[in-house]
Amino acid sequence: MFFCLECLPQSLVESLVVSTIDVFNTISRELLPTPAHSHYTFNLREIWKVFQGMTFLSPKVIRTKQQVIKCWVHETSRVFGDRLVNEEDRLWLRELLLSQTQKHFDLSAKDIFTSERLVFADFCNSSGERFYEEVTDLQHWRSVIESFISEYNAVNGVGMHLVAFFDACEHVSRICRILRQPAGHALLLGVRGSGRQSLSRLASFIMDCDAFQIEVVKGYGMNEWRDDLRNCFLRCGLEEKVQTFLLEDSQVTQEAMMEDLNNVLSYGDLPNLYKKEDLEAIVNQCKGLCTQLGMQPTKVNIFNAYVRRVKANLHVILAMSPVGDQFRTRLRMFPALTNCCTIDWFSEWPAEALVSVARMQLESDGLSLPDQDAAIEVLQFIHRSVQDAAEKFLAECRRPVFVTPTCFLELLKTLTETVKSKQLELSTIRERFGKGLGKLAEAARQVERMQQQLQEWHPVLVATSEEVRKPRL
Repeated sequence: MFFCLECLPQSLVESLVVSTIDVFNTISRELLPTPAHSHYTFNLREIWKVFQGMTFLSPKVIRTKQQVIKCWVHETSRVFGDRLVNEEDRLWLRELLLSQTQKHFDLSAKDIFTSERLVFADFCNSSGERFYEEVTDLQHWRSVIESFISEYNAVNGVGMHLVAFFDACEHVSRICRILRQPAGHALLLGVRGSGRQSLSRLASFIMDCDAFQIEVVKGYGMNEWRDDLRNCFLRCGLEEKVQTFLLEDSQVTQEAMMEDLNNVLSYGDLPNLYKKEDLEAIVNQCKGLCTQLGMQPTKVNIFNAYVRRVKANLHVILAMSPVGDQFRTRLRMFPALTNCCTIDWFSEWPAEALVSVARMQLESDGLSLPDQDAAIEVLQFIHRSVQDAAEKFLAECRRPVFVTPTCFLELLKTLTETVKSKQLELSTIRERFGKGLGKLAEAARQVERMQQQLQEWHPVLVATSEEVRKPRL
């Protein structure tokens, strides 16, 4: 059920429109694309996306002006703020939004940010109904996502060892928001190991979408790529299954694949994709759909109705790294990546995430340290210190050094392997000492038994000696 903006007072609607246009104009003027921020490109679709997100509100749970303005701030932050790469730009956008809320709605920061994070989601309602509303209890929000992780691991053969720290939960909610939108597509930007694929699969599970991902093996080419796309589209169009097509940039073996994705994002179809038997199945199964839409059941109209259904059920999630010239080239060559996708920037893990991941990893490895909390604090301090040193090195020498979450996982792995090898070495030495002490104890017992036997046999030996000394007659 979509929220009708016409139900709001006309003055409030006009203020929302004026505020959104002011924010768009200011961002377009101030946040210009640079080689380091090549995805800072904004168009009129962003304004439409803000109000599209607000239509997900339900009048059953949204009854006050403050709740509507909170949703406007949230949607504006998602559309414009999620693509910002540093804290400086995010704070600038936050101040811009607060100035608009104060100017047009007479609401201060305390009225908008009533909790640590401003999050809207539709999967936290205990009644089971999916209402898009503000998350007021962050601990309950995290526990709900943890329960979804447990359900995912129980359903799927290959489980995910995820830690639901707050930043990860927020990314899950953002991806769920994108999947909730009709023809919603996501462009997840971040270095490898930041959790883009795992969180995308979890969000797909939460939104009841089937996650579809290609398997790049030796000899994988354009024919196999087209076959995978066709199978995914047929599931969306003929079987009416909602699919998330998850693709990582490392799986792109040829740039022609990006050209196909650009067409899919823009039009929802590719030329010369279907076989003759596929077209016959489309005509047979989508003829009724064409009639329901009020169109004549010609082959062209039937295929257009099929494409419309595919676009409604297909969500493309691209996980790409913003490092290097290749990313900037692709943004320039394939404009649908920014025009048709909602961008979500994955920043480095915060200290809370590092500590949580380290604790879970050590527990899963069955490793127990004498002062484990202190050791974890030292590990996260080392990782954050290296990140700071990498930034300083880039500023002074103009040479980038990438410190990714994978580096932290490798650090944990090194610690685990070192501790386990030392524990094995010490246990081996202890076992050898134990065996040696056992042998010594056994020898001592044998000597003691021999001494007892000597004491028992001493009178016999004395008597025998005396008999031997007596002269024989």
